[in-house]
Amino acid sequence: MTSIIILSYNTIELTKLCLQSIRHFTESGSYELILVDNASTDGSGEWLAAQPDVRLIANRENVGFPKGCNQGMEVACGEDILLLNSDTVVTPRWLEQLKRALYSSPKVGAVGPVTNKCARMQQLTVNYGNNLDDMLTMAENFNHVNPAKWELTFKLVAFCFLFKREIYEKIGGLDERFAPGNFEDDDYSLRLRLAGFQLLLLRDTFIHHFGSSSFVQQKSREEWLRAAEAYNALLTRNERFFLEKWKLSSNMLNYNLWLDDLSLPTATPKILLWENEYLNSPYQLRRLYPQGEIEVMTDSAGYARAMAPDFPVRLITADYREDFWLQGKEGYYDCAIYRKDLLKVPEREDLLQVIRRAIKPQGSYIYEEGDRVRAFTV
Repeated sequence: MTSIIILSYNTIELTKLCLQSIRHFTESGSYELILVDNASTDGSGEWLAAQPDVRLIANRENVGFPKGCNQGMEVACGEDILLLNSDTVVTPRWLEQLKRALYSSPKVGAVGPVTNKCARMQQLTVNYGNNLDDMLTMAENFNHVNPAKWELTFKLVAFCFLFKREIYEKIGGLDERFAPGNFEDDDYSLRLRLAGFQLLLLRDTFIHHFGSSSFVQQKSREEWLRAAEAYNALLTRNERFFLEKWKLSSNMLNYNLWLDDLSLPTATPKILLWENEYLNSPYQLRRLYPQGEIEVMTDSAGYARAMAPDFPVRLITADYREDFWLQGKEGYYDCAIYRKDLLKVPEREDLLQVIRRAIKPQGSYIYEEGDRVRAFTV
């Protein structure tokens, strides 16, 4: 049985829609519904209390997302736990597919689907707008198990986050210092990976997400702007706390848009990702070139610590000036990608000479220069 934990805060109509979709698209008896209402004033608590299949935790104040989820996890009875936003609509075979991937290997600790509105890695471009009938037609065609579309990732967003009970028993609940919300899922993802488990992003499973409905839901433009400003301030504060907690640099959370457009002449390239600090870059490259030989070189201890548990590529912890890493690798790589602005590197020419030594004849090196991405062939 899966314990589905949903937080409710003044989203009564969306909560009704979410529960309706769960009841319709999920096998009866395969789940329990645990709703945590954070002192809603729109009638959510009263309506939820009248639902016979809902275990309700009614808070007298808004305790935030992390603590609310922890309250739900404390009473959960399932062998796996699902954190689900109240502003989602689930789809055909959603939970069946999530669970199939979750239990595909003892190494897998958590899984998540793609959606229409989310952080970039889990966001899928759709054309149905908010027409839910069209969305369900799309999802019916989309949701078919295909392990070739499962990929390792360094984080999962908690709009729909399924994990094994042993994860909760091993690492505990969400860090409540991220209240009222944001970056607690980044934190939990990292803790899960440091405990030796993998995260899988399922590109064969889709659910709908309205997005940020409990954070920004004001009537007037002025109220909306104030709420949006407060929300952005919260993001900044919690990002800073996350980075300080794990001693990471701010670059590590950025997303390399241009890497998604990388096109190399072979499907099995040897790639050296140089001076990389972005946590998602190795996963992007592995998705683009699943059969490639990919290595990442960095002298950042924080990066190495954050990536080592389930790193999808080989990690070289060295400074480029240390020749040992290049022994046997001269003229070896098809492509070297330098993930810093070369205009700001004092030893630019020395660095380029080392990069050229590492690349095979007719290989390429790619680097950032100012606001441009430059590519050259040796």
